[in-house]
Amino acid sequence: MVDDSNTHDSDEVKIPDRPRGILTRSDRELLLNGDEDKTKNDLRDARYRIRKRIKNSLSDFALLTEYLDSSDLELVFEDIVDDTPYDVVFALSFIYLGNRYLVQQRPDDEVDESFNRLVTIAVQRAERSRGYLAKVEGGISISREDPSVGELITQLKTGKGTANQYNYIAEHGSLQDVWRNIVESGEPLYLWDDEGTFQEGDTDNAYEITPAQAERMLEIDEQQQ
Repeated sequence: MVDDSNTHDSDEVKIPDRPRGILTRSDRELLLNGDEDKTKNDLRDARYRIRKRIKNSLSDFALLTEYLDSSDLELVFEDIVDDTPYDVVFALSFIYLGNRYLVQQRPDDEVDESFNRLVTIAVQRAERSRGYLAKVEGGISISREDPSVGELITQLKTGKGTANQYNYIAEHGSLQDVWRNIVESGEPLYLWDDEGTFQEGDTDNAYEITPAQAERMLEIDEQQQ
């Protein structure tokens, strides 16, 4: 799946218009658009308040896991799937990054083992709340690389790229060349997952970017510059 949530291309990002969660509106503005209007002390205090609310919110998940009615949990995730499906992805990414920084001085295999232990304990805890004794088998194996954006763009143009590569370019480069290639060719671009599922002519399991979508994304990108 292509991550359509990346918003780092514009100089100033629009503040999400939603009720307070962990972050207040001023917190969101600080994170998204910087701290030019704050003094050094104001900035230090704001970052401290954000850290405390994050910590306290994570602690609240113990109560939510134990005592939130299952019907309420179901309704929450129904709303997320319908309205903001990437919220769950970002929540998991946040937990992964937090664990990553805790053990960042260790070798990658120890980092991966630490995250696997965290996931195993979390799954077992969740299943016990449902009345099951769970045995978690297997694990997450992570292969890391620092690719050239230019090489990734070339690969995408061949039609054998992945959604992960597409999102990497969006965050570390520019997708304009990819979008222009789609528009000029008049053919859609298909993106696959990272599990080696690419098969010539098999587009049922791929994410499609049509020439019309690519043209629209070029227009939006040019307006933001």
